[in-house]
Amino acid sequence: MQNITLIKNPFNKGVIKALNQGLTLASSKYVVVIHNDVVIETKNWIDKAIKFMEYDQTVGIVGIAGWTELNKYGNYDTKDLITAITKYTRKPHGNFNEIAAADGCCNVIRNLNLEYNNDYGLMHFYDLDLSMQYRELGYRMFVMAASAQHLAEDRKKSTITNSKYLDRINAKE
Repeated sequence: MQNITLIKNPFNKGVIKALNQGLTLASSKYVVVIHNDVVIETKNWIDKAIKFMEYDQTVGIVGIAGWTELNKYGNYDTKDLITAITKYTRKPHGNFNEIAAADGCCNVIRNLNLEYNNDYGLMHFYDLDLSMQYRELGYRMFVMAASAQHLAEDRKKSTITNSKYLDRINAKE
């Protein structure tokens, strides 16, 4: 198992600022970026991702969700999503599937001292931007076969109202 440093940020400054805070502090070769409402059920998934990245030095990001294609505008469509998250039907085939762009919910990234662009706000354009930064440097992205839960039940209400999520956290958080 890898050494893991957990950075807790008690003040909500937004996901991009929090992620960049961690990336700025990181000095390791690889960094795990994961949303607080994602649970990975596969044992040793970080080690598996890093082993794959060590084997193939062209891999910049290994995640649990991503899009196989981008449209002519550089954006993605839900039909092109493959993911290890159990509530979705389109799963990776084999151990690792190459993708065009990674979803930001959970990724092991090669630490290249890159940051998320603050201009992209709360929607998932920040992870598309990071994927494009890696691609511009010649790196590839993959989704790994795993088992994961995303505790956001639907897009109509906040994860913090979900009982599955509340059961997993400390009430003070």
